[in-house]
Amino acid sequence: MLSSSFAFAQTKEAFVANVTKEATENSQLEKLAHELLDVVGPRLVGTPQMKQAGDWAVKKYGEWGITSRMEKWGEWRGWERGITHIDLTSPRLRSLEGTQLAWSPSTAKGKPINAEAIVLPLVADSLAFVKWLPSVKGKLVLISQAQISGRPDKNFEEFA
Repeated sequence: MLSSSFAFAQTKEAFVANVTKEATENSQLEKLAHELLDVVGPRLVGTPQMKQAGDWAVKKYGEWGITSRMEKWGEWRGWERGITHIDLTSPRLRSLEGTQLAWSPSTAKGKPINAEAIVLPLVADSLAFVKWLPSVKGKLVLISQAQISGRPDKNFEEFA
């Protein structure tokens, strides 16, 4: 039995050079990122944007000659973040920045509400949290406060 083989494999250096050349000279990353991140936008499961992103990917693959299709993977509860406007009315009037958590319910018929705002307290454990829950009915719970800086605490401890 005779056997012959030809080595067509690239050297490691040539492979790395080809990948680098492709990334620096032919990259579509910026264009693709713009289309997906800026044009389509956030893609929360169950939203129209998620379907739009899937349709975009199938279309893009088709343009490249790659056969693809959307697969159905169950039913997903959809949710879209609407407009949020928060005004502090006491002790002084001031507009606040904030947003609701994903899948939070809307206000009744989208109407404005007046409610006391409270800060999410530190609790010892899940039992303490469950015990605390009844006290928040009808209130707005602030779960994270504005940070005065983007620097980590260790920077302040070291350099302050």
